[in-house]
Amino acid sequence: IRASKHELIYTFKAPLLLQRNRHSLQYSKTEHLSAVLQKGDNVFTDASAVKSSGEGIWVFMNHAFHAEASVYLRPVEYRHIDPSVGCVAVYAAKDLVPGELLTFDYTLHEWEMSSPFRCISSGRMVQGFKHLTEEEQHLALPYAWAHVRQLHDEH
Repeated sequence: IRASKHELIYTFKAPLLLQRNRHSLQYSKTEHLSAVLQKGDNVFTDASAVKSSGEGIWVFMNHAFHAEASVYLRPVEYRHIDPSVGCVAVYAAKDLVPGELLTFDYTLHEWEMSSPFRCISSGRMVQGFKHLTEEEQHLALPYAWAHVRQLHDEH
């Protein structure tokens, strides 16, 4: 993909669920966008079935902390069309060239992740905004989604 900084790259939508899983994206304080449905209590879902779906390909975008991320996500109001579906727009965080990985900061929309992991590029644990240091939270807060800012203010 070739894109200029702040250019809209694409939008995606998925069902909104109350439970989170390894492949979900926190959309509000209580809802999670989920292209990969969880079966039972198994948090390790199989996303291979959505690989060929244009709508589900977002679950394969990797994490990078805010300063290094190549894209950023913004919620799009879609509830007037279907209240059970969430919609998200993906924008270039910098000028992108073909072949560049699309990465975004998971901590800007996830308060606490269901499946924390170690970031490959930084070696830091990715656990959600709640687990960032006070300084990291201060720097990231202006870019965090509204529900993360609300949860931050409540804690």
